[in-house]
Amino acid sequence: MSEKEIVVGIDALMRIARGAERMAGVAAVTLGPRGRPVILERAHGTPMISRDGYEAACSVEFEDPVENQGAQAMLQAGARSRDLTGDGSTTAMLLASATLHECVKAIVTGANPVQVKQGLDRATGAVVRHLRDAAQPCRQLPALERLAWAVSYGDQGVASLSAQAILECPDPGAITIEAAERVQDTLLRPTGLRWNAGPLSSRFASDAMRGMVVLNNPYIVVSQDPLDSTEDMALMLERAAPLTQPLAFIAPAISAPVLAMLLSSRASGLVNCCAIGVPETAQSEWLQDIATLSGATLVQRLTGQGLGDLRIDQWGMAERLESGRGTTQAVGMLPPEEDMVRSHIQVMRANLEATRDATQRELIGARIARLSRQACTLALADMGDEHGHMRVHLAQRTLQVLRAAMREGVVPGAGVGLVRARSSLNELQHASPDESAGAEALRVALVQPLLRIARNAGEAPHVVMEAVEQGEGAFGFDAERGDFGDLAARNVIDSVDVVVNAVRVATRTAGVLLGTLCAVVDAPQHEFVRTGEVHD
Repeated sequence: MSEKEIVVGIDALMRIARGAERMAGVAAVTLGPRGRPVILERAHGTPMISRDGYEAACSVEFEDPVENQGAQAMLQAGARSRDLTGDGSTTAMLLASATLHECVKAIVTGANPVQVKQGLDRATGAVVRHLRDAAQPCRQLPALERLAWAVSYGDQGVASLSAQAILECPDPGAITIEAAERVQDTLLRPTGLRWNAGPLSSRFASDAMRGMVVLNNPYIVVSQDPLDSTEDMALMLERAAPLTQPLAFIAPAISAPVLAMLLSSRASGLVNCCAIGVPETAQSEWLQDIATLSGATLVQRLTGQGLGDLRIDQWGMAERLESGRGTTQAVGMLPPEEDMVRSHIQVMRANLEATRDATQRELIGARIARLSRQACTLALADMGDEHGHMRVHLAQRTLQVLRAAMREGVVPGAGVGLVRARSSLNELQHASPDESAGAEALRVALVQPLLRIARNAGEAPHVVMEAVEQGEGAFGFDAERGDFGDLAARNVIDSVDVVVNAVRVATRTAGVLLGTLCAVVDAPQHEFVRTGEVHD
């Protein structure tokens, strides 16, 4: 075990606060539309230039190990804010650093850390309530595009398509993001139902050149169980033989004898048939949705519904089915207005409302989008470089912020929403001066994002601050234009969910660090120099 250094007393807290302030300063350089990019040295390859304050801060490590602990706490605050809402990491770091700095000033002069934290917690609750009450709905395309533009660091392609996609497909999981070798970004609206699985055997291909199975007006049989019974398959083929339409089996797997039977029937011209798979993830849900949209009765042995028991009127239908090379698309299935589909969607929406787990909500939202034909794909131009993969991640974060804005509403951006929220602290009654010091620390911290945005825009921060305080509501400083105006009318807005979580994460991080009066870090390694002298 390496030797440790123990730093005790107020010195430890001050060094932690100093490290936090330095780390937040690195990230704050990028804040606002006039924020500057940061060039990051990399051990291998060329340097990277980033507009992401959190990404820039991740590359920083300080020589003082105690300061570094404070810096790492700021990184945790940024990461937590990003994980919760997709954005606000730089704001959370700046708020946490400023709050900690002001609280430490109070503690150095003799304030009780526990009471300072109590005042800080009460102030946080008041600010959060004010922000929630001040939130305005946001469902207009221009406003969403402007918000997406800010979140995506000015990437117009990601911003524009994300805003369009979220309006057309608001359910979670309804939007798929992919990077493809194309010239420009495109929003794809697939027709029919598409899933990532192809034929269970390449020998079903009717178009050998493309390796595709193409069936016009096929009957569709959907099975929850593998196709492994030759007796049941013989009954199905016997019923399909007098019909002129092809027959498609959709199932998770197929046995070798049944596959041979289908290929033989196809080759002899008895029945034009094929077997198609489904995605391995959420397999059961996919089969249920395909059965619903095709109008088929789902084959499930557990319910006593075997494959050989199906009547022809229990088979589904589609106008066209194309399958090959890992993808299948069915066109001309039942519309969302059909009673069977509509009732299934209602059940899914009830499940969505009752579910709080994010993963399950994504899964249920994707099913609703499939059934209601409200699904789309954000196809981003990707030339195969690192930038293309970064844009996919950026689009995911942008959609997360937009979805929260549509759900919870927005507040004036550019730090104005936080400045106005300070008025909620005027009504608080505190049990002691130390509690009041905690609330005042948050009051000072709430203006820091506005001051930093003004500084990054080349303006005098306190002159901008004075002008904003003299105004009301959404009046604030538009750093992009360099003037003052109604920020809501100009669509300079922030998702209230992002702002609220940034405040909560920041004060929670600062509150945890307030009581720190001891730091244990690796001791500096001393180098011993060999002199060559020998002593008896």
